Amino acid sequence: MKHVIICEGNTDLTLIQYFMEKVHGWEHIKESDYKDFEEGMINKIRNAKLMKWFKHPGGAVLSIMSAGGVSRIPGLLNSVLDMNQLGSIVPFSRIVIISDRDEIQTEQHFLDEILDKFDENAIQFAVDPRNNEWNTAVYTNAMQDQLMVDLLPLIVPFEQTGAIETFLLQALSNASEQEDPDQVDKLVIDQCIQFIDSIDCKDKYLRKRRERTKAKFDTTFVVMTPAEAFGQRRDLLRSVPWEKFELIQVTFKQLRKLSEL
Repeated sequence: MKHVIICEGNTDLTLIQYFMEKVHGWEHIKESDYKDFEEGMINKIRNAKLMKWFKHPGGAVLSIMSAGGVSRIPGLLNSVLDMNQLGSIVPFSRIVIISDRDEIQTEQHFLDEILDKFDENAIQFAVDPRNNEWNTAVYTNAMQDQLMVDLLPLIVPFEQTGAIETFLLQALSNASEQEDPDQVDKLVIDQCIQFIDSIDCKDKYLRKRRERTKAKFDTTFVVMTPAEAFGQRRDLLRSVPWEKFELIQVTFKQLRKLSEL
């Protein structure tokens, strides 16, 4: 089987990759090894900002793609659905879309944009898809084969406005409360958030909400790992065992289905 996870940016892709490797046993496939897979199993998708492929011991193949922003997700999804319609390439059986809960747009508005792309490709769901649930649709491709596709929308955090970074800081803060009597990590996170919220940049810096969210996240890690302050965000993400945190386990538990046949 062949699956895909579509997310907003490269930070999200790195976290999801790390989680899928650590928790569910997925292994990154190098480009030099693409030739070892069935023709049509691994292919390029236009509109993807970054795209990585993974294999699972159970035999499934997974692509994780970053769209380069929430507004680009519907277009990238449309490219995936176009590919599914061809019939000459192995279709994606399960599609996951992971996005931030941004106050600029409602959850339903985002889901409606996603559903519009399925409607444009003549893919109909029996009931309207819901966040954090697997939803099944039936469609007929260009070869007149009747196929099924599963969709999982994951708009996180589930219960509040924010971004992937908001969710990660909350997970780290929760772990600090439970495991550290001094709650050092929680104190650092709270103070970094307060600092970014209080700083006045005169509209020269941090003009967008998204920039302030990322600044809170990055400032926290600059304090926690100052020697790596100028390293890649990927390295910072990998330095924390996110897969051990209960909040992350609960939020991403539906991704387990990608490992099942």
